[in-house]
Amino acid sequence: MSDFSGNPWRGREDSHAHKTTDQPSNQTLSTPEDFFQAGQRAQEQQQYQQAIDFYSKAVELNPAYLEAWFYRGFNRMDLKRYEEAIEDFRKSLELEKEGNFFRPYSYYNVGLCYYNLMRDEEALPYFTQSVTCKPDYVPAINYVGLLHYMKKDYTTAMVHFQRCLEFDADYLYALYNMGRCHYYRGEDDMALSYFLRALQADGNHVEANNYAGLIYLNKKLYPTALGYFQKASSLDPQYTAPLYNLGILYYEQKQYSLVSRATDIPHPKAG
Repeated sequence: MSDFSGNPWRGREDSHAHKTTDQPSNQTLSTPEDFFQAGQRAQEQQQYQQAIDFYSKAVELNPAYLEAWFYRGFNRMDLKRYEEAIEDFRKSLELEKEGNFFRPYSYYNVGLCYYNLMRDEEALPYFTQSVTCKPDYVPAINYVGLLHYMKKDYTTAMVHFQRCLEFDADYLYALYNMGRCHYYRGEDDMALSYFLRALQADGNHVEANNYAGLIYLNKKLYPTALGYFQKASSLDPQYTAPLYNLGILYYEQKQYSLVSRATDIPHPKAG
């Protein structure tokens, strides 16, 4: 399952992530609960389409089966069938008339579907509703901030990222996003402090390595910048930003023969 999708039973599922058990045949399943449990087993084995089929049978037999609607949407998200997933989560919201066990995750997952469909204005109210239901739900708070960041409303975005960090001081994505806000506000020293904290949480975060390198490049601390760019490039050879930045670094140091080698594009003429 995606690290970002919302699931109230994530802890229980993770403990069975590599469990392999034979699925019972459909002939041995008769009740909605039978099909739901079969869906859970398929889900644990990352057999997402099979899980969807079992959950579909559960809701066919019991249209009010909230958990089956929720988890059918959850598995459809993993197959990137976002429009279908949205309808399942909306149904789970309709059915959960009392309590907030699934509700914050249903709102969050609808927001995530819209985000992945690049429909940010539709995503924002669902992330906001998720936080309303569960004020300490850090992933949802982070996405509210991220959507403001994408609109270049850095001040508002930072309020949300800071709130994430009040609940979880080591939350990687809020640290990284806070660093980006400071960077684009021209506050390099503050940005660097957050990128370095992000790298303490995960030294292999490709983008945080690249941004740290950029700030050291701005400071003309070339050997340090070089190390971060090389680390970022080694972690993801398809990520072109550190290669481009390596080209700038070599150009500023007048190492012109290395510029095109780093960027794989013609370098500017010296002088």
